[in-house]
Amino acid sequence: MDVVPVRSAADLDRFIGYVYERYRGDPYWVPPLRSDEKARLTPGKNPYFEHAEAAYYLAADSGRVLGRIAATVDKNHDAFHGERQAAFGFFEAHSADAAAALLDAAESWGRLRGAEMLRGPLSFTTND
Repeated sequence: MDVVPVRSAADLDRFIGYVYERYRGDPYWVPPLRSDEKARLTPGKNPYFEHAEAAYYLAADSGRVLGRIAATVDKNHDAFHGERQAAFGFFEAHSADAAAALLDAAESWGRLRGAEMLRGPLSFTTND
């Protein structure tokens, strides 16, 4: 299994699409519009990115997606709360191994940006 960063539009489509595959057939899952999810995850289309940054990762094995995670840092949150936090969200994993690998990627990304803690799941904010 590899954990790889989302770098292209095709990768972002796979990131978004993973939950549609994972929860297909679940009568209790109400899928969001793919176009809304794409806008929500795209800097320049979501005002969250005026004060925050994010990285997205996929866990995959032989091309099959086994999970996803977003890692974020929010300058407004840190300034208000007086802390250095990275957050993770948009988190889904097919196995405990995939979950651990994705959380490690999010933690590493946050530490590179000076975060002293990792908190989640926060799919950008406490409202998600």
